[in-house]
Amino acid sequence: MESTKDRIISAAIELFAANGYTETSMKAIATMVEIKQSSIYNHFTSKLEIFETILNMYREYTVDHTVSLEEIDKLIRTESALSILRRMYYVFDPENAYHYSKILKIILHEQFRELHAQDFVKNYMFIRNQQYTKVALDKLAAAGKIKPIDTGVYAKLLNSLDFASATEAMFYTIDEYQNMPGRVRRQNVLEFLFHEIIGEE
Repeated sequence: MESTKDRIISAAIELFAANGYTETSMKAIATMVEIKQSSIYNHFTSKLEIFETILNMYREYTVDHTVSLEEIDKLIRTESALSILRRMYYVFDPENAYHYSKILKIILHEQFRELHAQDFVKNYMFIRNQQYTKVALDKLAAAGKIKPIDTGVYAKLLNSLDFASATEAMFYTIDEYQNMPGRVRRQNVLEFLFHEIIGEE
């Protein structure tokens, strides 16, 4: 059974995604959870703390579902470059796809008006992810797994395309985007670049 704290987070995700962070009141969250507004403060000090908790949930989920740099050192000895590159770009598992796609939509919408979301996009989704990708590509290049490339440029290309795909999705509901005719799937774009990086394997 879901705890009250988890129910508060789930309600906040639904309301932030539908109405925006600023436009969502603590009263609206409490109403959705069917508790008194004052009861929220037994679990969170403010709406901002709820928002930060949601950002941290997304960070933890993506880190947990992405191969670490330490794991790459081990995988280089046994796996192909293509296999490792695929592990670097997580895909929401079916059980959590709806939930975390909603959180991503919140982050992408709020980056233009909420400082915490802006910092998250800049420092985690851009700076951290590009640094991670560059180091991973450097490791693959040093092991002779990929062709000689400017790893910094390709790290930016990979992460920019990944971010562009996520940004396109925020203009639609999750179901609309999944069923949109002519949609260029994120994984197809990444696979194209993967093969460019690998060259002849």
